[in-house]
Amino acid sequence: MGKTVKSIHISEAVAPNLMLRQNADSFFDYVEHLGVNTVAIDFKDVQFASRSFAHQYLVRRARSHIAVSEVNVPENVARMMELVASASGPSMDRHGLRLPDENTVITV
Repeated sequence: MGKTVKSIHISEAVAPNLMLRQNADSFFDYVEHLGVNTVAIDFKDVQFASRSFAHQYLVRRARSHIAVSEVNVPENVARMMELVASASGPSMDRHGLRLPDENTVITV
């Protein structure tokens, strides 16, 4: 480690339309095997990111040992990431499912 990758174009590594959780997982598997400690993900030419992709991307980024930053993020993709991040507060489990708060009564 110790080497820095200045930029990885996610539109070339995955696709211009970021759709599937599996794509986010595969992308982070690739990034984590580069042997670097810092990486900038370039979103140039990305047209769309689904909620599923955005959620898994954020989960994997949070769990990664690599310092990740994003550049050239289109406004619609940034909004999706913000929406997912705001919904993924402490009331979410590790699979992104909303957990009941302590006052919720669950009947089985």
